[in-house]
Amino acid sequence: SREPGVQGAASLCSREERQMPEEILHLPGDQKPRHVFADQLSFLGGDVRAKCKAKPQAARHLIMASASLGCAWCVRRGAYCKAQRADLHVAGTPCVAHSSFGLRGGFDDPVNQVFYAWALQRIALKEPHISHENVEDFGEEVMTQLLGKWYSWTRVVVTPLELGWPTRRTRQFLHGRLRGLH
Repeated sequence: SREPGVQGAASLCSREERQMPEEILHLPGDQKPRHVFADQLSFLGGDVRAKCKAKPQAARHLIMASASLGCAWCVRRGAYCKAQRADLHVAGTPCVAHSSFGLRGGFDDPVNQVFYAWALQRIALKEPHISHENVEDFGEEVMTQLLGKWYSWTRVVVTPLELGWPTRRTRQFLHGRLRGLH
């Protein structure tokens, strides 16, 4: 456990298996997260992953009905580990199914299996705060459907241009606050 006021990451997940973990592993020691996981889907049991692969249109139901999440391979520790609860969980899940640059397959697109595994993990860990980034068309409705029992949501839509970056690609940030926090 870290001292009060000390910032740090408990764990990280990525789908960019060859890129992100290697970059993170080269951070100075006090900036490295305790765990670095290469794939959010690896937390699901093999039977759930196999069923989702065979029937991708049923992935949302299959994943969200899973009893629990297991361990996944931790690149940093070289062992299977569980994800740990953080005070603030910051994430962006795949946007290609919702982006004007993608195929626009919506929430039935198989790429959203990562999102559903991520949502199931948020239910299990119940972090006090979640910050989720995605494209504007991702919307807020699915977060309310899947996580509304545990979290209240605030949506902010901004363009990087408004933040000083030379691009206009609009993004949304959803802040989830665990219900019952004072």
